[in-house]
Amino acid sequence: MGKIILVLRIFFGFLTLLAIYMAWFESDPAGWGIGVPCLIIFLLLGIPARRAKKRKEEERLKVEAQEKQLAEHLEQKTKDNLENLVTTYGEEFRDSIVNSSLKLDMPEKLVDELFGQPGETRESVTKTKTKKTNSYLPEKGSRGAIKYQLEVKIENGIVTGWKNK
Repeated sequence: MGKIILVLRIFFGFLTLLAIYMAWFESDPAGWGIGVPCLIIFLLLGIPARRAKKRKEEERLKVEAQEKQLAEHLEQKTKDNLENLVTTYGEEFRDSIVNSSLKLDMPEKLVDELFGQPGETRESVTKTKTKKTNSYLPEKGSRGAIKYQLEVKIENGIVTGWKNK
């Protein structure tokens, strides 16, 4: 639709110029009779283009405002979530929570909150303790096998060590 209007505007613009040339330089009064309606049509054809451009700009501004509002909402939600984790697990883990890093004696549930559910878990149970090795942050190897970037060693629900790969 936009291309048709553009072609029509060019056509009527050319007719307007031709009619004005006829009226001005050739002293043909019929030029004004043709030129004025062509000029009016030329100008009227420009109105939808300006409206479409204005609508497009308004839509762009609306989308930008929505994106900004969503970003602010997500930032606030993340901040609230971090504060809830600090409240739940204590001030001693604040830096670990904010930086998504590990700390000795951290509860297993907090590790799961920070890194998601483990991709792989190995567990050994004895009479006095339960030892687990949870693997996080999966990565596909060159041959398609899944490798984990982080292994966390846990005894009785508490982090006792980890290995970054």
